[in-house]
Amino acid sequence: PSLFWDGPVGQESPEEGFVVAREDAVPFLEEKLALLGLTDKEAADFITFWGPRLAQNDTNLVTFATEQYSADARYIFADGAGNPVVPDTFIRVYMVYSKLDAPVSVPEQKLGPPPERKGLVAVEWGGSER
Repeated sequence: PSLFWDGPVGQESPEEGFVVAREDAVPFLEEKLALLGLTDKEAADFITFWGPRLAQNDTNLVTFATEQYSADARYIFADGAGNPVVPDTFIRVYMVYSKLDAPVSVPEQKLGPPPERKGLVAVEWGGSER
């Protein structure tokens, strides 16, 4: 049900996002991932991976930089015979976070509404630390 890959991704400084305290990380992710269209299972997998990383810091700046990331990471989907397949719904979530030594003021990022899931649904989630 999943594939892991690792590689360099260019990152610009965030212009908007969320300041998230360690103790708020899980409820924050639950709320935002629902707005981005992840199911409970997909969100749980995301939180299992990224939650402990956010919890290493007292405070984080979190931005969902999916559009920036999507410009650099493209896919061609294929069936078992190698024929091209185009998902009806492609949900991508890419989170960038950085440790904050002191709270900052940043415009809140607007998310949602979640995309409508129909037909063949492909979901990709990931992230990186700045």
